[in-house]
Amino acid sequence: MRFVTDLNGRITDVSKGTGELLAIDDHRLIGKPLAAYVVGDGRRDFRALLLDLSRGVGPVGTLLRLQRRDGVQVEVEVEAVSDASGTRLEWLFATDGPDVEEETVTENAGLGPRPMRRLLARLPLGVVSVDQDLVVDYVNPAARVFLGGVPLGHVLPDVLPGFSLRTYASRLFTPAPPPKRVVETARGRLLELEGVVGGHDSALLLLYDVTAEERRRRAEQDFVTNAAHELRTPIAAIAGALDALQAGADDATADRELFLGHIRRESDRLARLVAALLLLARIQTGQDTPSLELVQIAPVLDDVATALEPREGVGVHVDCDARVAALADVDLLRQAVWNVAANAAKHTDEGEIRLVGRDLGRVAEIEVRDTGSGMSEETLGRAHDRFYRAQRGPGDGFGLGLPISIAIAGALGGKLIVESELGAGTRVRVHLPSARVVA
Repeated sequence: MRFVTDLNGRITDVSKGTGELLAIDDHRLIGKPLAAYVVGDGRRDFRALLLDLSRGVGPVGTLLRLQRRDGVQVEVEVEAVSDASGTRLEWLFATDGPDVEEETVTENAGLGPRPMRRLLARLPLGVVSVDQDLVVDYVNPAARVFLGGVPLGHVLPDVLPGFSLRTYASRLFTPAPPPKRVVETARGRLLELEGVVGGHDSALLLLYDVTAEERRRRAEQDFVTNAAHELRTPIAAIAGALDALQAGADDATADRELFLGHIRRESDRLARLVAALLLLARIQTGQDTPSLELVQIAPVLDDVATALEPREGVGVHVDCDARVAALADVDLLRQAVWNVAANAAKHTDEGEIRLVGRDLGRVAEIEVRDTGSGMSEETLGRAHDRFYRAQRGPGDGFGLGLPISIAIAGALGGKLIVESELGAGTRVRVHLPSARVVA
């Protein structure tokens, strides 16, 4: 029985016949909060489970007691994972009573009696057992969540795009079994696939969810590659200018000044890039713990506005009550706001840039809003990526400003929110723990 909910636990989809668990028609479940069917104190555990899943922790196994519409209570085993998109949750329910599919597990599967199968059902890794003919004789709940429909008693289906699960399984019965592989599901989840031979006539497919780890590894690899590329550009420019000077350009005063100007400009660019990389590294590795203190927001916004160099005709306005304050590190906060405001100045040809500070109660909000070119949906989706730039050219920067601001906001116990529409400007909000200045 399979439910799909949003991150708040509201049901958005169910598999056919799932409503029988709660004595209600399938279609009547849509839109209802799943927590409404959880009995008593179990709702606290359910909310904790929701919170874990919304943070990307999973799969998670637990026991819940549900109240059916007819008043009967039923205890169920729950396996749940967050969807790869990060916008919904997938739930798999198994009642404590007889399970027809599990009872069809063959002795050849080597999975032992029902207590062993119950243990496998609670594991966070997927387990699929096949015989030598690749007929599936066991699938645990986590594997069903990962792979979708894998029917018992049928040949193992190929349900992974661009990868043959059946071919991989068949090679387990050869003298040269295949090594571990990282595969991607149709929904974008990354799984580490490992095969274990259980004998001459059975094998297990083990599926580990490595989505977060693999994406982090790939991001770090991309970071190193992109950093090397960005460093190469100013270094090559400096080397070219030095070659020209050594070739005789220093004999002419005008040429010498031109190439010395190139060297100075690219050296400054190189220094800014190294400083940005070091700042990002320190924040993300936690090497420098921010020193939190009461910081008045208005002076920070005034400093940033004064230092901005907007295009001619673009106004810069600050709107912040003197009592608005946050618990923050003033230098880090100034850097975060500066990065956002500098981006706004770069992409605003007319209109205004407005820096606003607000006290929202437990949260202090800093908003940087512009009337610039805005971002397309694709660009907005990648704006958080390090080194990403929608347009590349001289003076475009390194694509590190927004990622650094996001990292700073997180290090200060807050968050950064970006809203933008192509042709309609951009709005960036920084939320931080609030403090109050008593006049």
